Amino acid sequence: MSDIEIQTAPTLAIFAAAALPGDPDYTRIVSLAGTLFARNGVKLVLPVEGGAYCRPLVTAARGAGGEVTLISDGSLTPDAFAEGCEVEVIEEEEARFQHLSELADGFVGFPAGIRAVRAMFNVWVLAGGGASGKPVALLNRNRAYEVLRGFGVDVLSHSLAQADRMLIIAETTEDLWAQLRPRLA
Repeated sequence: MSDIEIQTAPTLAIFAAAALPGDPDYTRIVSLAGTLFARNGVKLVLPVEGGAYCRPLVTAARGAGGEVTLISDGSLTPDAFAEGCEVEVIEEEEARFQHLSELADGFVGFPAGIRAVRAMFNVWVLAGGGASGKPVALLNRNRAYEVLRGFGVDVLSHSLAQADRMLIIAETTEDLWAQLRPRLA
């Protein structure tokens, strides 16, 4: 009898704004990402705080047959966007972030406000930071994460082995997925 390796779909924790004022293409971009991830068998987990989450991304992922879990602070009210999603309620922020860190095989940040960036950083740290081996991929639309590109080169590369494999900064959703996919294998 031979050992059979069971492959499970990767899970990505997604950190994105519910909307991005001033960027009329934001909805299209996050929708494209939701569809792309779902079609590639990726499970998505998203934090919900104050009832807010990236509805266009969730709608697109679900429309493409993807699996989505929303980790809520208890503020989520049932809506059509969350239909078909698993919803877990964890009221305490650190416990919610810890759970996200345990579920995720990698972390994706779309241009968003400081609240989403803070949440992503905290979840990554709770996962073990660089020692976790879990990649962080950032969509650098309109140079949203340009300062982190410099940080990655100037700081992470000197203190973290294989920092170039841990931090992905991409200009397009397609490039983000192309770089992230092999790191999830």
